[in-house]
Amino acid sequence: PPRSTLFPYTTLFRSDLGVANPRGAGLSVTAAKGFEASGVEAGIRHAKKDVALVRSTQPAVGGAMFSRNRVQAACLQVNRAHLAAAAPQAVVVNSGVANSATGATGYANAIATAAHAGAILGVGTEQVLVLSTGVIGMQLPMDRLLPGVDAAVAALADDGGHEAAVAIMTTEIGRASCRERV
Repeated sequence: PPRSTLFPYTTLFRSDLGVANPRGAGLSVTAAKGFEASGVEAGIRHAKKDVALVRSTQPAVGGAMFSRNRVQAACLQVNRAHLAAAAPQAVVVNSGVANSATGATGYANAIATAAHAGAILGVGTEQVLVLSTGVIGMQLPMDRLLPGVDAAVAALADDGGHEAAVAIMTTEIGRASCRERV
């Protein structure tokens, strides 16, 4: 069968294939040994999980592909700088607010999210990437997001990939997926 060529962000979170995995993770982001994840409800979206956290329990390396669009969300700007400075060890994803077209405040909020997660996880701010998906032009509700990060850290589990996949859903009907295990 052909290899999956889906975008890596999508591939990481496939969780609906029901493929047996000795760690019980299916093909989620935690299928590979050395990763923990969680998905929690922080109140960014109404009555839905909306903050995901993925963490490498071992030293990791990372890379990214970035849009060349002139208009870029604050998280893309922050992640470019973080990847240039350090190897990522964690990713915080919020859904409901895209943190795009939010100016200097949006950039500061992205940095604050990375710093908050890094402090709790015991890694540097530059070792945390931040992603946001949702409504464009709204500021992140930091009064809900940061406590959500706290809850996501507390909920980290080596089989938490499915919960993380649910937390990043915005308009999708099902969890993000890949075609096969690689």
